[in-house]
Amino acid sequence: MSRFQKLSHVVWFCPYHIVFVPKYRYQILKGLLVSMFIKAFMLIQRELDVKLSN
Repeated sequence: MSRFQKLSHVVWFCPYHIVFVPKYRYQILKGLLVSMFIKAFMLIQRELDVKLSN
């Protein structure tokens, strides 16, 4: 499988890397905030049709 995506009129490769690092690496994401943050990222992932890779 190629790392490139293609349609009948275009070929593309568009990698993104999102890193979230709070200042001084404090554990600020706790409890309800963690689940809200994860849900927000999953919603964006579905809307943009993002495919996760390892």
